[in-house]
Amino acid sequence: MPPTREEAGIRPGHGPTRRLSALRANVTVGLWLIWAMSIGPAADVISEKSTLTASEALANGSFETGEAGPAGWRIREGGSWTAGATHGGEHYVSGRSKKDRLICESDNATLEPGADYRLEGWVRCSSGEARLGLDFLDPQGRVISQTAAPPVRAADGWQFTATEGNAAAATGARAWFRVRGQADLDDVDLAPVACSFMGNKGLEADDRGRIPYWSEEKDATLLQGRRAGEFRPDTETKRGGKSSALVISSGDWFAISSVNYPLAAWTERYELSVWTQCKGPATAQILTCWMDDLQRVVRVDSSSPVNDEHWQRLSLSLIAPTNAASVRLVAAARRGQVWFDDGNLFRLAPRRHRVRIFVNQVGYQQAGPKSAVVASNFFPTDRSALTFQIMTPAGRLVSKQEVPCSGRIYGGTDNDWGWYFWRVDFSSFRKAGPCRARAQVGDARGESAPFRVGRDVLLQETARSAVDFFFIQRCGFEVPGWHKPCHLDDAKLPDGQHLDVIGGWHSAGDYNKLMYEHGDGGVVFALLKALQAAPEIFGRYDRNGDGLPDALDEAIWGARFVARMQIPESGALRNHVQQGPGRQWTKWSAPEA
Repeated sequence: MPPTREEAGIRPGHGPTRRLSALRANVTVGLWLIWAMSIGPAADVISEKSTLTASEALANGSFETGEAGPAGWRIREGGSWTAGATHGGEHYVSGRSKKDRLICESDNATLEPGADYRLEGWVRCSSGEARLGLDFLDPQGRVISQTAAPPVRAADGWQFTATEGNAAAATGARAWFRVRGQADLDDVDLAPVACSFMGNKGLEADDRGRIPYWSEEKDATLLQGRRAGEFRPDTETKRGGKSSALVISSGDWFAISSVNYPLAAWTERYELSVWTQCKGPATAQILTCWMDDLQRVVRVDSSSPVNDEHWQRLSLSLIAPTNAASVRLVAAARRGQVWFDDGNLFRLAPRRHRVRIFVNQVGYQQAGPKSAVVASNFFPTDRSALTFQIMTPAGRLVSKQEVPCSGRIYGGTDNDWGWYFWRVDFSSFRKAGPCRARAQVGDARGESAPFRVGRDVLLQETARSAVDFFFIQRCGFEVPGWHKPCHLDDAKLPDGQHLDVIGGWHSAGDYNKLMYEHGDGGVVFALLKALQAAPEIFGRYDRNGDGLPDALDEAIWGARFVARMQIPESGALRNHVQQGPGRQWTKWSAPEA
């Protein structure tokens, strides 16, 4: 029987003080020992949609509201507003016609003239074909141009489709759905292609009088002259919201700047802007600082200085340097007081079509599941499916399949990632050896990084790293190249009694030792079980040359700590070794500090 836990409490002594407490609980054994990491792009953590949202541009695209029909839409002959097996929600529009017929169209939506827009939706076609499109309208409501998604033909289930376009003179748009055969439409969305990814665009102050995502610009070489001044929130003079940023130059110039924002893959065109108002002789100017991977400035662009006592918008439309990894917006004042408000940073529609393929570069089990993700910065005009191929290193085709589009991906807060995705399942491919994937999307092609398919490939590629993780996390031990011996006085009870509980492993991101992360002995068991199940893999690594495999060394290290954590009187396990009152264990320093 595994030991139970008893109530106890231990708090820190001197030095790197720790706290040890315990409570009665059922033992839960769990461990992630082996993992295979899939390669994927880092998402923009502060990405936001444009200031004009899809819901503002097109009403009731999910067809959920209405009485006799969906609000904001007109159903034509052959169409019906239907409840049942929707793509999402409870209602959709269904159409049936022997010839090509307009089934439904939206009310007119207001657009920003000259902006690129994306129309997307989900279509289920039972027979024939269907098409989703958009009419661009002049101020009188007349059609001046049109864009349409590629036709959706008969297939099982809902299929994603989309189109992008603009008309310089258009002030409005109307979405439409045409069917020849039988098809359904759901979850239609109209949104600007340009995506804003700036935090605190309104330069609003927080409760402590700070302006989040903005700070004093410290680079004194950006402009000529002496940099001196101050800035603060101003709740009196503002363009909108609760406050603006008042920048006061007491030298030749003074500026504030946004945080550095990562640049999205494939996006070369950007627009940066901010609204400004000057007092007296003061002038305002904006600059963009492009940085490389090491945060070194590779280029600075600037607007012309302006002087106006009324709000005006400063903007820069730019092509990013090819070696730029991030960008920040700088708002500068000269000779006095300048207010800044409502800044923005947009990713604009790309001009070059690109395709990327994300595969598990660790590899794939020969008989296991296999998947890849194809992404493009455009949607093809001819068809929504793509051709996915697997090639040998010599370029010989060994597998080919057609893959329907999985849609456009948004973050957990509806943030637009800026890409279209196709999720590929190629589990049926079982030919062992090195491979490379290729995908054709419209007129563009992409290739993946090389990967390998084989028996036990995941274990072979990850076993050593998995065991090394525990070695690096050791507490009370010098880990060469990582840290010196640490926490050699663990630990003390509230009454001052010392217990010898040195050893074990640090928590994943800090320096406490949590028994549930040790699995109450489950980690020890998992290390031993892995060695027993695959000795030809886990038994080949012997870091210190002691004749014992590294997996066994780590199991012994962990077992000694678990034994120290056991309460002799009851056999229960104490709970945690952690920092006590007044001590900070989540700090950026070596564990022995």
